Amino acid sequence: MFMEERLEDILEMIKKDGKVRVKELSEKFKVSEDMIRKDLSKLEKEGNIKRTYGGAILERKIIHNDNTTSRIISNIEEKEKIAKLVMDEIQENDVIFMDISSTNYTIATMMTGFKKI
Repeated sequence: MFMEERLEDILEMIKKDGKVRVKELSEKFKVSEDMIRKDLSKLEKEGNIKRTYGGAILERKIIHNDNTTSRIISNIEEKEKIAKLVMDEIQENDVIFMDISSTNYTIATMMTGFKKI
């Protein structure tokens, strides 16, 4: 087995199980524990995993979100069209559940002081 194949397999195992151990990988791939440590170092340098004592875990990635203001003002015309369609469906005393999104923010701002006849 080529090193690249082994690295892919190790990464898949970590994604599936959440962690791997050097000793188990060494036995599975029939290579030395030192070779597995080098493999894990390579995967860690690539930012895929986090090495731990005796093994590795999946590296937690921080998802970058645009700041709220820029999301709210982007595509504002489309969001306002959607908000108007939603407003047409809402009746007085309706209960509405919304998640956090810039489109829902636009809807909520339109609902301020809302009284439908």
